[in-house]
Amino acid sequence: MWGFSCPLIGPDLPGLAEFAAEHLRSVDDWDICMIAGLPLDEDLARAMAQPLAVLGQVQAVYGIVRQVADVSTGHDEWFAGRSAKFRKSLRQAEKRAQINGVSFVDVSADPAAYQRCVEIEGTSWKGMTDDGITSPGMHRFYELMTARLQTQGRFRATVAVVDGEDVGFIFGGVRNQRYRGLQLSFAESARPLSISHLLQHHTLQAVVAEGVETYDMGMDMDYKQRWATHEDPSMSLIIHRSRPKRQRRFG
Repeated sequence: MWGFSCPLIGPDLPGLAEFAAEHLRSVDDWDICMIAGLPLDEDLARAMAQPLAVLGQVQAVYGIVRQVADVSTGHDEWFAGRSAKFRKSLRQAEKRAQINGVSFVDVSADPAAYQRCVEIEGTSWKGMTDDGITSPGMHRFYELMTARLQTQGRFRATVAVVDGEDVGFIFGGVRNQRYRGLQLSFAESARPLSISHLLQHHTLQAVVAEGVETYDMGMDMDYKQRWATHEDPSMSLIIHRSRPKRQRRFG
């Protein structure tokens, strides 16, 4: 849907492009193939396009830009690199949360964690318009993904609670010292408490404590830029298959 994932997995992408070309030549029922989620690199695009060109025209296009925070030197150094306005705002939100009794519950290992998040989503602006994980396609997609992450011990999820009521959630996955945020939402009733910022900060601190060095927030959005240290752009290769022209028969 967003073009984040890449079907070619391994250190030698040009070599995998050769492998992909061989496979695609043996498959008849396709006209356009998109290889998404590739690092944005002109030399890489050229090297991968060469073996794929036997299939037809290869076009390189800009993909998704992700907002990423380098937290390899720890939370405190990352936090010191944020703007004074950002740091002040976050400290004020944490004080309000303490006064209002906001608590954060780790539900990473809870089999009912995803359903709990879905119920919270129903009270958010996204849930009210069926624009989040309550929509049928998104619901099933994340249901499958979170189950697989949990089975592998790579799921990370936190729920914000006020007066015994769930008012927000955040979840993502961890792999190779990298945390990838997946979904974040909160109840409209909790908007004055800055729950989304609190959940983001709480999660960042928690994953850094377990050894995560990269905090990947996904698709570029204005609010994420305040958390990020850099952008991570991607590209996609689109193959337009060439088919031999049919010969006209006479007589």
